[in-house]
Amino acid sequence: MALTEFVHRAFNNSSMPYCHIMRSGATEPNRGIKMIWFLFVISSQVVFFSSGSSFEDMKALVEYLEGNNTKNIRPRYNQSNPLDVYVQVRLYSIVDFDVSKGRLTLALSFLFKWLDELKSWNRTKFGGISRVRLPAEFVFIPDMTLYISLSERNKLIGNDVTKENVEINHSGDVYVVVNGVFEILCEPDIKMFPFDRHTCPLEIPANRPHTEVSLNTNSAVLDEVLQKNSRWFFESSTYQINETVGRYHILRYNITFHRYSFFLSLNLVVPVCILTIVNPLVFLLPLNSGEKVSFSITILLSFVVFVSSVSDKLPEVSEPVCMFNTFIIAQLVYSSLITFTVIVLSRSEGDTDIHLKFMDCNCCGDKTRVGWIKDENEISEKMQIAPTRSDTMKKCSLGSCTIACFVGFLLFAVVEIIVMVGLVV
Repeated sequence: MALTEFVHRAFNNSSMPYCHIMRSGATEPNRGIKMIWFLFVISSQVVFFSSGSSFEDMKALVEYLEGNNTKNIRPRYNQSNPLDVYVQVRLYSIVDFDVSKGRLTLALSFLFKWLDELKSWNRTKFGGISRVRLPAEFVFIPDMTLYISLSERNKLIGNDVTKENVEINHSGDVYVVVNGVFEILCEPDIKMFPFDRHTCPLEIPANRPHTEVSLNTNSAVLDEVLQKNSRWFFESSTYQINETVGRYHILRYNITFHRYSFFLSLNLVVPVCILTIVNPLVFLLPLNSGEKVSFSITILLSFVVFVSSVSDKLPEVSEPVCMFNTFIIAQLVYSSLITFTVIVLSRSEGDTDIHLKFMDCNCCGDKTRVGWIKDENEISEKMQIAPTRSDTMKKCSLGSCTIACFVGFLLFAVVEIIVMVGLVV
């Protein structure tokens, strides 16, 4: 069909799609829509006529490239020149980071590009074709692996692992893209847990000396398509090219990310700080309440639970030392001292089940008289003998030692919390 005839039908034949868009209550076609349709038809025809290539051209090009099979030969006319491999890494997602096991799972895309001097062609001889996809078995593909990888497949590309087609342009540039989810080893930095920040290496070594294969890149890990993770936030990345003793190039990316700490702060840090402040309040409980010892033991067991909870989230390593875990251990010792002190004071002040103690003391002097009472009649007798000392007995139920312990332990708790906050900030 000629182009003019097709355009004429587009304007006049009502059976053509999108040619007649009727207004409400109108019979005339929308002229603006017809003009857009006209421009679309013109542009599509231009694209069609400009492509110029045919099936025969593509077939001839593929046969030409496959006939020049160079998969076992480094694609350099001068074999003394190294094959420069350009690498680009794109990060799609931080899938997971198991801090206790040091396993980082990433969704990555690797782009490898190099010049195959034996696979170039003249576009004019093949209908203007500039790009073609060719089976990997006909192209030389350097071996590239992912170092310290825990994935089943740590080899990224190579003639023995690459099965999909590779893309080649007329200049001989070869492009290979590898997508997947990869698991690598990473030593976690738990010093500031749960406000921890980690830097994990992503290493790509060349399996040939740099005189044969040279690695290059011009950017760190790209994150423009990075999907947000609810637990980890990607900060930045750097790269460097190192050379090993055997003169092999290793391309190293350092990926830095930190934890979203709101959840753990709300469920670990805040309760521990509250218990630390509440713990010394046991000394303010009345002597006759009988809950001093049970209260202090309950808080002690709470710290034991928090120690167990934090230990499950951390690796079994000695370095670096986790500051928050050390803080909880300190609170465990701190709570144990409070419990021991409460028990001693309870015994001294008569907070026992068998014996009740009548304390007659002078808080401002050095006179103290203690008597042990076993029955209620003796209590009544004592109270009748010294009824005027009831107020003094109530004051001495706390005692100077109790007040001193309360103030001392409370100040110690406040100082600990201030030091921990200062280290985190």
